[in-house]
Parts: sequence; C-alpha cells; structure tokens
Amino acid sequence: MRNLLFSFLLLLFAFGQSAAQSLGGEWGIGLGASIYQGDLNPNWYGAYDKPGFTFQVMAQQHIFSAASLRASFTHGFIRDNEDHYTSGVHQLRNFSFQTPYNEFAAQLVINPFFNNGYEEPGNFRPYFFAGVGVAFVNITRDFSRFNRTYRFWQSWVLPGLTTDSLTKLPRSILTFPVGFGVRYQIGDNLALFGEANKRITSTEYLDGFSKSANRKERDGFSSIVFGLSFRLGDSGDGSSIFGGGGIFGGGGGGIFSGSSRRNRGRTDCPKNVF
Repeated sequence: MRNLLFSFLLLLFAFGQSAAQSLGGEWGIGLGASIYQGDLNPNWYGAYDKPGFTFQVMAQQHIFSAASLRASFTHGFIRDNEDHYTSGVHQLRNFSFQTPYNEFAAQLVINPFFNNGYEEPGNFRPYFFAGVGVAFVNITRDFSRFNRTYRFWQSWVLPGLTTDSLTKLPRSILTFPVGFGVRYQIGDNLALFGEANKRITSTEYLDGFSKSANRKERDGFSSIVFGLSFRLGDSGDGSSIFGGGGIFGGGGGGIFSGSSRRNRGRTDCPKNVF
C-alpha cells in the first residue's frame, strides 16, 4: 500500500506540474470533516455529531470552459457508536466502529458559468462534480456490548452477528463521489472553496456490520471540506512550482504576482488596421 500511495502522490505531483505550466491547471488543498452514513445511525443524514477529520489534496486540469478533470487524494476517518441513540434497539445492540481511509479518486468537475481559467477577483460561482475512486480502509469494530439476553431479537439478528463476526473485512473498496461546491476568487491565482461530497461505496461492511444490522443498504459517508485553490504557472512560459513562475514568481506565474490572469493567452486587437 505504501508503494501505491507513493506512486500516486508522484503521479499527482507530475499532473500538478503539468497543470501549473498551462493556463487551465491548478492545485488545491483542504481540511474538513467526514460523516458516516450507514447501518448504525438512525438518521438519514448520518453521524454529524461524530465527525472525523479529513485532509484533501488535488490537482485539476481544465478541459474547456465548462469542464475539468480532477485527481485527488483524501485521508480521513469515520466513526459511530450506538450507545448514544435511544430509539429502537440501538442501545441494546450497542455496536461501535472506527474506519480510517485513504482515497484516490478521479472526477469530472462541471462549471455552469463557463469561465474556467478566467475567473476574476471577486467572482463567486458554484460547481458540481462526480467520479470514481478506490479507498484503502482499516475497519475496527466492537460488538462486545451486544445484549444477548434480550428476548425479542428478530430471528435474523443473532445468526447475522455470527456471520458478521466471521466475515473478513475489506481492506479496499470502490467509492463513487458526487457533490457540489462554491468558489470565491480572492486574486488572479488564488481562490477559496468549500464543497460537500457524498460517497457511495461498494461495501456493506464499512462499519464492520451487515447481516446483524441493515442487510439491504450499502454503507457510505460524506465529507465537508474548505480550502484554497491556486495556480502556479502560465501557459507556454516554462514556469513551474520551483521555477521563476512559482508561488511568489515575479513573471506573472506566481500566486501573488501582479499580472491579471484574464489577460494571459489573449491577443489584443490592433487599434489601427491601416
């Protein structure tokens, strides 16, 4: 897994370097929270009272004015504990779990304003995204507080718990992230963003339980992330993250450079034809 993580980060870095050397590329970094949505939680919106930490880094390349491709790496964890829920049989079942994850994903990002690469300071716009990924997980579950003396368990619960306890938990799962965000352009090369992300997954065992809980629905999770998105280079000038067009580059390619991005790559019309 370490080799795969290292290889992906190198690929992400190379993609970001390529993006930095074009008009339509950028990097992003964000922090936020992950929220479990699955069998152990009685609420359709999930365990928002027990958020887990989330860190995200991404590289994004604009395809055209309304669409971009994004590669992302997300580290976080989700958790829940039925001891706090008073409805139904949650306190009698009393399951709990915690699942750290490392997700690698590719997504298509849609900009309904058709202005990728030409946002001006002060611009505010929404965006939407969907994609596919793989998450490496380390599921830790606890059913030691399950009340086996309760007389009114449905007939499938005790056999289901036996099945769950003998089932090998997944180490990797497919994820299908879909969501929306908003972006505020601070400067020519720097923007704030916030986004909400729902992840549909390929497993019923993200929380470690299936047959003894909800046997019909797959587990999932959501995340809310806030961060910064920044561009690191101009088109065709050979700038890069570590070159003259870097973060503080003076040639117009840095985040804090003074040149306006909307004027880059455009040719002014001559004032006099003759």
